[in-house]
Amino acid sequence: MYDLDCKIIIGKWYKNKYKVIKPLGKGGIGNIYLAFNERRGFVALKISKSMLSITREYDNINKYKNKNFVPIVYELDDWEYKGETYYFFVMEYIKGYDLAKVISNSMSLKLKLKIFMIILGILEDINREGLIYSDMKWQNVMVDYDNQSIRLVDFGSLIPIGESIKEFTPLYDRCSWGLGPRTADLTYQVFSAAVLL
Repeated sequence: MYDLDCKIIIGKWYKNKYKVIKPLGKGGIGNIYLAFNERRGFVALKISKSMLSITREYDNINKYKNKNFVPIVYELDDWEYKGETYYFFVMEYIKGYDLAKVISNSMSLKLKLKIFMIILGILEDINREGLIYSDMKWQNVMVDYDNQSIRLVDFGSLIPIGESIKEFTPLYDRCSWGLGPRTADLTYQVFSAAVLL
């Protein structure tokens, strides 16, 4: 999306200072960076030019903060850089890897299926809240080594059932395959999960 050549980010409202260590990933609406804060230690910073998208994702994480698959989120703030305003939130840094790095040919089929069943359980939990996780893909599923658990990232793709899907990855999107509308329903999520498997 864009690369920041800045090494220090200071929030406009809370004045908290973050030293940017390295990029962790890029998405359709923002980038994620590993950063360091003197009080919190290592954290993940998600930065975007879209206030609406970043606020929605922050609110989604806060709303489901008691779920064990949701990262802890600390704060939402603005940041001005080179005459432009960026919006960011700060969340816990998950020490681990996404599934693309974890799943290997040497891993047994039984273990792969066990991981997949855990993911299905998380999706079922989300569905009970009347929501769909619309951007299911390897990169959005993390294995948290510290807590020995599966965690999801990118909660901007958490939307109410029945709404139009705006955040998706073509490979996991049934509409891109010509197999149905880009609408949040259970069959959309089943398709994504089947591609993931």
